[in-house]
Formats: sequence, structure tokens, C-alpha cells
Amino acid sequence: NPIGLAAFYIDVDMGNFTQILQIVKLLNNTISNYRNMRYLKDTADAMEDMYRYDHLTGLYNRNAFYKELPGIMKEAVMMAGASVLVAMIDINGLKTINDTYGHKQGDFAISTVADAVRTVSLINKLSARFGGDEFVICAVTLDAERDENILRSDIMHYINMINYNGDKPYIISASVGVASSPAGEFDFDSVLKKSDEEMYSRKLSGRYRRR
Repeated sequence: NPIGLAAFYIDVDMGNFTQILQIVKLLNNTISNYRNMRYLKDTADAMEDMYRYDHLTGLYNRNAFYKELPGIMKEAVMMAGASVLVAMIDINGLKTINDTYGHKQGDFAISTVADAVRTVSLINKLSARFGGDEFVICAVTLDAERDENILRSDIMHYINMINYNGDKPYIISASVGVASSPAGEFDFDSVLKKSDEEMYSRKLSGRYRRR
């Protein structure tokens, strides 16, 4: 990629012709070194993105989520009366979509739910894809019940919009489990387990209703 252009005017005579060649060689070396440094930096940035972000959805992956989690906790502790809310979101019937319509359609379902997670309108939140069909949101809240309703509503509204406006032969849906804890008592893994249990309960209840 071109990185710029430098132009020099030198009053040439036979006495300083050798000096001109040395200047040009020096400029060549300087620009080449700069280009190599930029290439190495771009490569390092690309590798960092691969390490931090899920390649399909663009959300944080599990490792990056845990790395960023202390920042959310710091915000929560600094806010008087704050709680931390954890949501587990699981795609319903992803295996059926993959087996029936192909993995490309399965990827579409994953990306749709990821976009739904991304649209959740809570301010202090951290989102990630935790596994094949699982997503997690962690958010600081001053009103856990209100923000839980917002989270559920935003996710379902986006998914329903895609289903309504799309032309897919299947319906995309997700089960959402939410749990929260006061910031001073918060333990992520414990709250995540509670949200996962609620999510699984809702998933089973949804299967029963569909049958």
C-alpha cells in the first residue's frame, strides 16, 4: 500500500552527485523500515483481533470476556446501590437447522442472535459468544428487574423482526435466563450458573408448549 510521497529539489552538479545517491539510498532504507514496522503492527493487531473476537459474530469470545470482566466489576463497585446482571442466551433448535437446512443457515441463525445480543440497550454491558449456540451478557444495573425486562424485550424484538421480514423456512428463537446479585457480593460463575439454570428451565417449558 502506498504510504506517501516525498519530493526533494537539489541543485545538482558533478561535485555532489555521489551525495545525492547516498541521500536517495537513505530515504529508501528509512521508508522500507517504516513500511516493515507498519506491516508488523498490522499483523499483530489482526492476531489480537483473532484472539479477542469470535470470527462469525464479531462479539468477544470467552477468553476476551473474562479478560474484560474486571472492568465491569470496577464500574459496579464504584456505583452506590449497583447490582450486576448476567444473562445466558441459547439458540433453540440450532442442531435441527444445521441438519435440515445446512450449516450456512445455522451460521445465519447464530449471527442473528448475536446481532440481537448486540442491540440490547443497556449502557454498561459486556457481551460475548461463549460457545456454539450460547451467548452471555453481563451488565451493571441500578434496577435489575427493569433492565432484565429491557434485555429480554430487545432480544426478542430483534429476532421477531428478522423472522417477520425474512424468507427462511424456519423460525429463529432463543431462550434467555437472567440472574443478578448486588455488586459487593457478586461472583460471576455463581450468577452465571443461576442464569443458565433459568435459561434451561425456559427452554424445556418452550419445548413442552410447542409439542
